[in-house]
Amino acid sequence: MAKGVIQVHLIRHGACQDDAFLRGSTESELSKTGWEQSKSAFEGILNSVHSKQPGLVVCSPAKRCLSLVNSFALNTVEIEAAFKERDFGEWDGQSYGTLKALYPQALDAYLSEPFTFDIPRAESLGAFEQRVLIGWQNLLAKAFARDLKEVVVMTHGGVIRVLLKAILGLEDQAMFHWKIGYGAVLSLACFETDSKNCFEQCGEKSSVTDAKKHCHNAPYIQIVGLTQQVDNHA
Repeated sequence: MAKGVIQVHLIRHGACQDDAFLRGSTESELSKTGWEQSKSAFEGILNSVHSKQPGLVVCSPAKRCLSLVNSFALNTVEIEAAFKERDFGEWDGQSYGTLKALYPQALDAYLSEPFTFDIPRAESLGAFEQRVLIGWQNLLAKAFARDLKEVVVMTHGGVIRVLLKAILGLEDQAMFHWKIGYGAVLSLACFETDSKNCFEQCGEKSSVTDAKKHCHNAPYIQIVGLTQQVDNHA
C-alpha cells in the first residue's frame, strides 16, 4: 500500500566551455549557453513548485552543477558526492582528438566495449553504479522520513542513465538508448510503501548485485517525464 509520494526532478547540467570527450572529475566551467540551459531547467522546476522552494535541493559538488545552484541562494541545498559523474581516470577531461592521437587502439576498444574496457585509473562502472544507487537509496529514505513532497537534484548525464537503467531493470547497453541532453530534466514520482525501504535492507556496504537481489521492497517509482532542451550546443 502506498503511504506517500515524492516528486524527484533530476537535472543534467548545461554545456561546458571545454571540449572534453569524457568529462567526469574534471572541473569544467559552464559555457554561456550551458548556464542558460541549466538556469532554464532549474527555474522551470522551481516555478512548478507551489512555494517556489522545493523541500530539498541536492547537488553534485562539481562546479558545473554547483555554480548555478548557488546563484539562486536557496536555503535547502545539500551537496552530495554520490551524485558526481563517473571519474574517467587518465582520460578524464581530454578531447576526442587528443585521446585518438595518444591512445588510438585503446580508444577504439573503449568505443566497442564501453562497459568492459578498463580506462587507466578510472572509477569502474560497477563502483560508479554502486555509489549512485546507494546515494539514491539514502536520498529517498531521507525524503520520506522528512515527509518531503518535491526534491530537485542537479547532477550529470551518467548519473541519470544509471538511475534510469536501475528503475527500468535494463541491461548496460540500454544506458545509451536515451538522449539525456544538456539541461534535460527527468521527473519521477516515488511512492513509499508499507515495506521496509531498500536503504534499510541493503546498507552502505552492499554491492550493486546485492542491492538488485534484496531491494524488491524499494519504493515504487514512476517516470513522469523526460524534458529536453531545444539547443544542446555549447
